[in-house]
Amino acid sequence: MIKDIQIAKFPYDEKWKVIVSMQSFRQDHIHLLLTKQTDALSDIHSELSKIDNIAEKYKQTVSIITILGNKTPTKIQPLLRKINRYFRSILLR
Repeated sequence: MIKDIQIAKFPYDEKWKVIVSMQSFRQDHIHLLLTKQTDALSDIHSELSKIDNIAEKYKQTVSIITILGNKTPTKIQPLLRKINRYFRSILLR
């Protein structure tokens, strides 16, 4: 089972400083966030919000079965499900 790791949902409090926040080279669906805990208040939640906005375009996956709708013969639906899972696994790497 593939599970999304959502950095923006991580329970940071206000005392974390962002050291590095950037998308991976040639893999825009991967984000590097390096933080450091501090005593001073910081703006970590604004950075998490930016990351969440970037991630929105990668959250929407299209199913092959959805595209074909009722035109899909019942016999090939299991095969299409396997193909769909395969492509999702590639996209989520």
